[in-house]
Amino acid sequence: MLMRALLVCLAIAALPARVHAEGDVDVRAFEYLDVIETADGSVWKGVVVEQTPNVQYKVAIAGGSVHVIKATDIVKISKQKNPEWRDAQLPVMGGGAGTGGGATPMGTGVGAKYEREGGGLPPPFAQTGLRLEPQFTLVFPTGDIDGMETSFSPSVNLGYEALFGNFGIGGGGLARFTYCQA
Repeated sequence: MLMRALLVCLAIAALPARVHAEGDVDVRAFEYLDVIETADGSVWKGVVVEQTPNVQYKVAIAGGSVHVIKATDIVKISKQKNPEWRDAQLPVMGGGAGTGGGATPMGTGVGAKYEREGGGLPPPFAQTGLRLEPQFTLVFPTGDIDGMETSFSPSVNLGYEALFGNFGIGGGGLARFTYCQA
């Protein structure tokens, strides 16, 4: 029995340190990859998804799998630009594919700032033109509700708005009919 338990433990220890990713990690979504070089000459390029300092690191690679690397086997950890980074090809609101959707780094290190390409406000959704806003108000009585006399007030706002970029100037009128029961 002891020999069988020892063989099972040795078999488990001999298995490669590769596990399936618990969550889908799309390596292409990261601008920079973690590069881990081990003592046996292996180079792992991916994203460190979990680390236990001085024990082990879990690295998600492009194939969708996660590799566990012991900290004692690691010679060097560095970063490199991801050649498959896909953020630059995503469409942007108000633009087509290839207009760039990511932030541009300004500077390096901790003091780096990231700004959208083009800067400023996004284009407005609204357009210059007529505005029509119907409204309806019901007023229920409080206290004694013997007669249940309900008041109502339908109204219509009609106007025009001229947009200049993200700013607009508008004007209009209001028509309201109020029926009040007291």
